Order: sequence, then structure tokens, then C-alpha cells
Amino acid sequence: MNMSMKLTNIMPTEKYIHIVKMTEPENNYARKKSIQSLLRPLKTNHIFDFLIVLDDFNYINCWCWFWNRSNYDTINMQKSKFPGNLNLVHLSELTDEYIIDGPVQIKTLYLKMPKENIYVDSHKYQEKIFNSKFNELISIFSELNAKRINFYFHNMDQYSLDFSSKLKIKEIHSVGKETAISESYMQKIQKKMCIVFDRRPDLTVHIEKFADSSKYHYLPKEFEWMDVIRNRVNGNMKNQTYSFTFSDNYKFKSRFYDSLKSLEIDFGYQTERFNELRVEYEVEYYSEFIQLPMSGFTLKLPEFVNSFLG
Repeated sequence: MNMSMKLTNIMPTEKYIHIVKMTEPENNYARKKSIQSLLRPLKTNHIFDFLIVLDDFNYINCWCWFWNRSNYDTINMQKSKFPGNLNLVHLSELTDEYIIDGPVQIKTLYLKMPKENIYVDSHKYQEKIFNSKFNELISIFSELNAKRINFYFHNMDQYSLDFSSKLKIKEIHSVGKETAISESYMQKIQKKMCIVFDRRPDLTVHIEKFADSSKYHYLPKEFEWMDVIRNRVNGNMKNQTYSFTFSDNYKFKSRFYDSLKSLEIDFGYQTERFNELRVEYEVEYYSEFIQLPMSGFTLKLPEFVNSFLG
């Protein structure tokens, strides 16, 4: 599946290099590994996981021309045409394994969110994926002690953003149309938003936390996000300016669409609508020292970080 969020470093505006007093080691693993090698074992391939919920009526055999079969049998015979795993579940068998976002609809095609492990209507899937990635990236900034982030949205006037309740956001401000921040995109944009974070009591950055796959699901395959972490920690940057593009150009085969049409199942995947959604952002970090887990001496931060970040 070629669904990516392209992150481009436009212009790092400032670098602050401090002398840092190291604390006692909490995890020697983080000290010895680069961010890539730390995350490499966590990479997973994405496979579509479909769900169709059926009621009693869809299990009743019906005579049609020269065969006698139920809707369940008919759909089950088409499984090979689905580009992934297809789960056919009776309404009464919806256990915790099949959590559905919103009211359950019979004979509706749902797709599973790989990080949240919930099924969403195919019409909402791409927007939900974008929000999931967007929130994970914000979570990375938060872990790196972000103070404020200004977002500039392009081609997104028809979309809404859902900020995760797990993010410790102090304020959210929405502003009208502004001029884009980079010279490459000096056109009007549709929306500007600013979020402000509370100052954390402990500003220590623990690299090993990024290996939590339940919180950072997409990070192991997003090398540009790793650069964000490296640039922040390596140079103790106070300000960063970046741009990323979300593109979903996955093409389903015609036989899949033909199968859904014959089964009278609606499919709402819209590749064109979710192509080249772009967000530029300015990040301001808290300027206090980043204390990393190592003991016994004091040295310049970049020299230390290069020893385990690569």
C-alpha cells in the first residue's frame, strides 16, 4: 500500500548547542543503538483488513436461477477478489476483536485502522488514517518538548482534524487564511492553526520511548520523522520549520470493484480526494537542556548524541 506522509526539511532556523550534565543511565540499549536500528525490528507490512457484518436474513438460502445459496455464501465465494483479509461476521458475534467506529451497518464494507485496531466505514478510512498519522507526528513533537506548533494547511478546506485526547495540549487556536511560510509555496492557504503545549515537569528525552509501537506505529517506516528526532536531539534545535505531504495513490483492481458491485456493497475509497494534502508547520521547543540517560561525565550534546544516533 503506497500511503505516505512526505516530510521535507525546509529551513531549520536556529541551533542551540549546550553543555549537558548527564544523568544516571536508565536504559543502556538506547545509548548503544541508533534511532533506525532501534525501530527497525518494529517495521510491519500493511495488509488491508476488511469487515462485513451480516444479520440473520443474509444467512438464509434463496433460490436464484439454478443455485440455492445465501448472501453469506455468495460473498464468501468472492473472498479471493479482496486485496487483503475479509472477515464475514454475524451481528451477534461482534466481540472485542471487531470494534466498529459509529453505529453498526449491515452489509457495509469496513476497513481496519492498523494503529487503533478499530474498523471504520470505507468512506471515512483515508481521512481517519491522515488524522492518525497527523496525531502521531504531533506526539513526536510533544515527546521532544514542543512548546508551540503553527500549522499551515493546503488543499484541506473540506477536511476536519481530530486531535487525540492523549496529547497534552494546553490551547488550540484556529486562524483564517494566511500566506504560506515557505518561499516554495507563496500562495494563499486555506487554514492556519496553532497549538500550545504545557511545559512538562521532566524535560528529559528518552529515545527508547519511540520504540513503543502502540504509540508510534508509523514512525518505523517514516525516515523523515526519524530526521526530526535526530535534528532536535543532535543540535538541540529551538525552532524547526518543515513541510509534509500526505498522498494515497493506491489503486484497487477492477475485479475488486466489479465484485463489490455484484454484491451490492458500496465502497467509498477516494484516491483523487486524498492526493497531495500538504501541511507546513513551525515548531518552537522549550529551550531548556535536554538531559539524556548517561552518567560519569559532562560533554557537548552533539558529540554524545552522534555516538548512538548515527
